[in-house]
Amino acid sequence: MCARRLDLAEWFAEFCARWRVCMRCDLDRHTTKHAPGDGALVRPIMFIGEGPGKQEDLAGVPFVGPAGQLLREAIRKAGSSLLDYFLTNLVACRPCDFRDGPNRPPFPQEVSACEPRLRALVGVLNPRAIIVVGYQTSELLPEGIRREGWARGGLYVIEHPASILRRGGSTGPRGERWRKCVAAALGRISKGG
Repeated sequence: MCARRLDLAEWFAEFCARWRVCMRCDLDRHTTKHAPGDGALVRPIMFIGEGPGKQEDLAGVPFVGPAGQLLREAIRKAGSSLLDYFLTNLVACRPCDFRDGPNRPPFPQEVSACEPRLRALVGVLNPRAIIVVGYQTSELLPEGIRREGWARGGLYVIEHPASILRRGGSTGPRGERWRKCVAAALGRISKGG
């Protein structure tokens, strides 16, 4: 297993280096740092969001802004270790129309341009299951990735944590219900379905 981890770590370092210079679509024009993914490399539970936000663009790591911190906290509160998860997005570059502009959903052609990256991650990391972060993300999820999720142990969709933050914050009843949904999905995966 140790050799596999080393091989995966080397593969992932090369993978990130390759995708950090990607110019398959126009999103890279306004990108500070590509954010291909972060987390466990051996049979993780894979979380797929829509695209990096401003904080993720600056760090080059997915899910580090306020919504990402809420997601990471929900994973911890569910009694799970972040060492079992891999976090990524449909696109590795921040979807925006100018460098300091607001985030926007990725366009279908941008998702298509980044699909080989996502397919490679799913194929090599062999996730136990896929959790799609956000209903809009689930609408944009390529069909091949959707099928892979079902074949590998399940495809789950949770509300995006940014939606929770926009609609009353993380401390109220809505935030607690959302945390319970995250915990329930993780519980089902850990029980095998």
